Amino acid sequence: MTYPRLRAALCGLLMTVGASTLASCEGDPMIYRLVVVEGSLARQRATDPPSNWCPNGGTPDVVVETELTGVERSSGPADAWSPVWQDTLYTRFRDDYAAALRVTVSGYCGLGGKVTIGETTFAPDEHAFEDRPVVVPPFGGVQALVLHWKPGAGSSSSGEGARTGDVPSTGYPDGPIGDGSIGDGN
Repeated sequence: MTYPRLRAALCGLLMTVGASTLASCEGDPMIYRLVVVEGSLARQRATDPPSNWCPNGGTPDVVVETELTGVERSSGPADAWSPVWQDTLYTRFRDDYAAALRVTVSGYCGLGGKVTIGETTFAPDEHAFEDRPVVVPPFGGVQALVLHWKPGAGSSSSGEGARTGDVPSTGYPDGPIGDGSIGDGN
């Protein structure tokens, strides 16, 4: 293990136990949190629901499901009219993000089941790590998906089903992150 990775792992361990105020761990440029911010879905007309994705004509709860280097994560559910998540999906070393991120945006329709709204593979370029939101190009029924690679190992997210505790006591940045519960939809 190289010194930067050892330092990052130690900082992750310290942040897990609440010692995140140590100056030597603040803003570590080697670790980035991937946050799914918001998105927009295709509509027939501006007043229509998001393309009536559910078989019963209802509006689904929208979830972003991802896979990076064999590790799967998903956001909490969001309203399909204007989905906003602010959920941390991964906390990884920058070079771990060199692998392409598989993204599936799904709708959960309650008794109507699950529908796939769009799927894509996205590999961030060096500009993605400049601490600003990145818009993934349109795919399937997804007009826009905003991701943000935030520097530092701290974990923060909000909303039902949000992922917290991304840095487990093992010190490795990608540990257990919540129960994965899905809303009941419409």
